[in-house]
Amino acid sequence: METLGAYTSEPSGYLSIEYTPTQIGSYTLVFTFPGELTTNNNYYEPSTSEEVTLIVREDSVFPPDDSDQLQINDVDPDCGQCGQELNLMISGENFTPETDVFISDFIEVIDVHFINSEELEVEICIDPDAPTGPCSVEVSNPDDSSAELEDGFEVNPTDSPTIDPRLIVAVVATGGSIGSILIIRHVLKRRSLAKKSLPKEQAARIEPIPPQAERIVNTGFSSQTQAGKPLDPALPLTPGQSYYFWFEVGPMVEGTIEVKPEPLPMELLPTGARLKVVLFAFDGEIEITPNRDVGEIQIMRNWDVKVASQVERPKNISPDSDLLERRLFFLIRTPIKEGEVRLRCNIYYQQVLVQSRLIKVLVSRTKVRSDTPVLQSSVEYSMSKAIDPRYLVHMKPQTLSVMLNDNADGTHSFRIVGADDFKDSVSFKAGMLKNHIEKIRMELRSASWGTKKHWEKRDKYRYDGGYNEEQLRKDLALLAIQGYRFWFKFAPKITKGKKSPKKFSELTRKPGIMEFAVKDPTEASKCMFPAALIYDYPLETNANLKDYVLCKSFLESLNSTTPLKETPCFKGDCPSRGKKTVVCPSGFWGFRHSIGLPLGSASETNHEISYQNTPELVGAAFLFETWSEHRQALESLKPEISWKLAFTREDTIRMLKSTEPHLVYFYCEGGAEGGLPYIQVGNKNEKGITPETFAPDDLWWEEPQPLVFINGCRTAALEPKLMLDFVSAFVTCYHAAGVIGTEIQVFQQLARNFAEECLRRFLVEGETIGEAVRATRLKLLKYGNPLGLIYTIYANSSLRLKKVNKENYG
Repeated sequence: METLGAYTSEPSGYLSIEYTPTQIGSYTLVFTFPGELTTNNNYYEPSTSEEVTLIVREDSVFPPDDSDQLQINDVDPDCGQCGQELNLMISGENFTPETDVFISDFIEVIDVHFINSEELEVEICIDPDAPTGPCSVEVSNPDDSSAELEDGFEVNPTDSPTIDPRLIVAVVATGGSIGSILIIRHVLKRRSLAKKSLPKEQAARIEPIPPQAERIVNTGFSSQTQAGKPLDPALPLTPGQSYYFWFEVGPMVEGTIEVKPEPLPMELLPTGARLKVVLFAFDGEIEITPNRDVGEIQIMRNWDVKVASQVERPKNISPDSDLLERRLFFLIRTPIKEGEVRLRCNIYYQQVLVQSRLIKVLVSRTKVRSDTPVLQSSVEYSMSKAIDPRYLVHMKPQTLSVMLNDNADGTHSFRIVGADDFKDSVSFKAGMLKNHIEKIRMELRSASWGTKKHWEKRDKYRYDGGYNEEQLRKDLALLAIQGYRFWFKFAPKITKGKKSPKKFSELTRKPGIMEFAVKDPTEASKCMFPAALIYDYPLETNANLKDYVLCKSFLESLNSTTPLKETPCFKGDCPSRGKKTVVCPSGFWGFRHSIGLPLGSASETNHEISYQNTPELVGAAFLFETWSEHRQALESLKPEISWKLAFTREDTIRMLKSTEPHLVYFYCEGGAEGGLPYIQVGNKNEKGITPETFAPDDLWWEEPQPLVFINGCRTAALEPKLMLDFVSAFVTCYHAAGVIGTEIQVFQQLARNFAEECLRRFLVEGETIGEAVRATRLKLLKYGNPLGLIYTIYANSSLRLKKVNKENYG
């Protein structure tokens, strides 16, 4: 017998010990805890672990592969009180969107929220009369596989103490052969209700979300001498003078300049959430104080909204005034010129754009009160009110949020907010932006069918012959040159010479989530650019084409079984970065990031599509020679999901009007007549479906709002300029959650491969549409095809399907 220790664990109760066995046989391990009186007078009684026996052999023994087995690893919190409602996080392996959870006949599972294959969020309600004590937690999948965590959850009486003085001692060890090192972990797990749920006195202070009238977003202006008194919205501001722009959430404030007062959507946000309030200037209009343009507010547990980070502290307001706790102040200055000028005020949660306001101000030397307000604030972009707030809580923070809009003066602005408090604004002349966009699409056409001109019937698909390294090298080099030239115009404008571009480059180096939001769909055709084609690795753009080489690390990964997204290049650590004639696909944003381009004006941007039992899928197809195989592949993605299919114009119209689809898929041809695009299903004798085929009172998707996938083959008509007519119609007029379209026309082989893999990930694996599109691009690239970059998501990249229980549906 050997005695090791004594040892002192970490504050969390975790201890790791290395032990090397010297002979074969059985080793029995026991931990003892002598008891402890902590510095805050909490006493933990002595306890002893159960015995764990390890067998040591001369040869190595590996456990069987259970990588495909359903498994539960942990439940957090692992206890609750009778009568309590709470959310559990269950971690494990091989969960699916259809995984069911059972705990006890006295514990109702209200909702199971599939986050990913390793995480479930489960909303439960414990019966007030539930028997106390431990319960097993069980999960099961539709294939009849199941897993159980014995005593994974414990029911405590309502009057139980906040800290259970018992200490549970557990031993976890890994067996091996003689001479190998055993890793022995000693875990002290305190059952602490203080950490698992709120104490009664704190829980009692949480109130229902206040009505909209009590959480209005108020904005306005005040003078420097009377900062606490809002200026009259009917009076203009004086040219060349400094004012405070103020922001406050609460009841309506006298002097607010909101044209149509809108509440802060607290129902979408968790208590404790901190939101950034960010100002953006227009060139030559209202000036913002440099580096004093970002404030923070916080939603408190009683749903009050307080200032978390003040921007300015006006001297004529007492430091002890509660006004500074509820109202943000920004110092601005009006221009010398008279006339109407603008300012943009955006609200972000974890770089997700929640609301965007356009502030319009009349500047005049003549102080005449107007019959209508001349200081106005209007909401132009808003997050969907249909989103489940629990989704926002668990959604990964976005790396970058970019709002694009037309400035009505021949320029377009990109309003940028990123992680690590990054904020800036970039403006482009319309002609320059359009020129870069067209050059990028020309290289996409060249890669796809060999000419930079629009597709014609004689053009052949270049990627139907399998892997060709030389072809891939040339195409990636030409795409990278145009993508980098755009980046070179873009990046210096962000920094404006005031700070190092490295901060922005480092912000976007690692894989992340990006949002390029357009407030008005009618502006999208002017300023929407293919963000997936941006290439940001340093590149010599004027070398001979033969001098460019592909990244060695990337080429090696093509022959590896490791998915590309798990390789160093696509995790942000490409060893070739900085070598200016070496091209690596990970330099393209579309291969490195999940990117969405949501449109949010009349329609709010949505993040989820809820369904009850199985999602309803509607497809309309042109009868291509490959349709039969494509149909079979789609229907085999998930056999329990049935497709409703249409092959005529009339059947398509009837089906879209009579169903409540979660996904609408067009595998179609297309064309244009008189500049108006159409999509065609069935055969050439069918009339086309145009953006205005449906009147808004005929087709209005309220719940669910589907994702529309337009997979248009063998036509140049559905390139973005005309495709955006369909995007705008489906999103704005018919209320779809978003649209997937293409930058150029696609061939059937690419259309099939992309749709089958992307929809498998979205429908079956439960991935967000951004994750699904990026993963599909990388899978095609693994086979030497870069053309997954053709597809564009006109939706929030975090859009996903969500299964809900019947009582929570609708």
